[in-house]
Amino acid sequence: MRFINKLKTNDNILIAIGSITHARSPFLDVFLMTFMMRLSLENSPTDYIVYKILSFFLMGVLACCLVRIIHKHPLASYRLGMVAACLQIVVIATLHQYPDIYPFVLALFTGVKATLFWRPHTYFCCTEVPNSRRLRFESLGLIWGSILKISLPVVLGLIIVETNFVNSAIIVLIISFVQLFISLLFRPTCVVKTSTRPLLKVWKKYVGKGVFKRLAILQLRGLVGTGSAYSIVPIFLIYNILGSDFELGLWTSIGAVVAIGLTMFFGIVKKRRLALIVFALLMVASPLLLMMRLDLALIIGFYIVSVAVAGKLLDLVASVSASNILYDVDDADKIEMDVFNEITLNFYRVLGLGGLLVAVSLPSASQYLILIVAIASALLAMPLVITATYRRKN
Repeated sequence: MRFINKLKTNDNILIAIGSITHARSPFLDVFLMTFMMRLSLENSPTDYIVYKILSFFLMGVLACCLVRIIHKHPLASYRLGMVAACLQIVVIATLHQYPDIYPFVLALFTGVKATLFWRPHTYFCCTEVPNSRRLRFESLGLIWGSILKISLPVVLGLIIVETNFVNSAIIVLIISFVQLFISLLFRPTCVVKTSTRPLLKVWKKYVGKGVFKRLAILQLRGLVGTGSAYSIVPIFLIYNILGSDFELGLWTSIGAVVAIGLTMFFGIVKKRRLALIVFALLMVASPLLLMMRLDLALIIGFYIVSVAVAGKLLDLVASVSASNILYDVDDADKIEMDVFNEITLNFYRVLGLGGLLVAVSLPSASQYLILIVAIASALLAMPLVITATYRRKN
């Protein structure tokens, strides 16, 4: 009850729900990749990459197909998204014995879950959280998510090692049910009742205002964020060398600790742009150093950079900036404009993952080839670092 009493405002409820999701999602990525690699005779991430490409493609398509339902019933869609998250875990635990269809069925549930959950979540974050509290809101969500992420990968890694993947999936299912329960406490204070309109009609209203260009640049994070080609490369390298789920979970937790430190540092540093550029150069340098010397310590460093800098800090900056842009959009248009956001983000995700799929599928595939994909992804994401803003423009 003490925990529930602390969730007094919509801000805190959204932070709690988002934190659990951000902590659970990266672990699921590692969990599914190592699981699918175990199912593969070649110990290759090909199945996992195909699953991610299909998932992101479906997220873009479903964002368009379900926009009317989400617009009319955002709260119901929000909670259905969490129900779909629970069903996703059930699919993971039950269909693993059918490896031929496993990635395709799982991709469908992942696409539905992400669309029904994240579109309303972004909408509520824009309507319920004032822009003056935006950076605090996003920072707290990232910090709490990172704290959960410190313990979750280690605990679940131990469960996998000591028992099996199914028991680990059951723990994640319980966490998903907790998230669903918390969502029942959420009551929107800002309800915008407008008729749904065709997407193109809404988008036409903002042509020439710079909104699309700014959002498209921000969503370059799809090339380096969690589940991207950039983030998969170090997981693949570590797993091939160590072959240990526990150690992979351990380094994920260490990356979460580093992410908390970077977030706190970013909140107090005055020259944020310069700090971001330095971190972005570190993202480029990490796989570049591995091209010169394929060393375990450097691979672990690359993985920590992908978790803390690319997967957390850069995602925070892009999320705050995108929310600031959507905050200036009319309330009646926020969901439709966020659909463009989602389509663009998933286009970049599929682009990077498509390049990685080609790299691992070539007969002459090597670790150096996939490192080139990681370097290219980091370089293409540089415009996001250079142009991102953190507070609303007057």
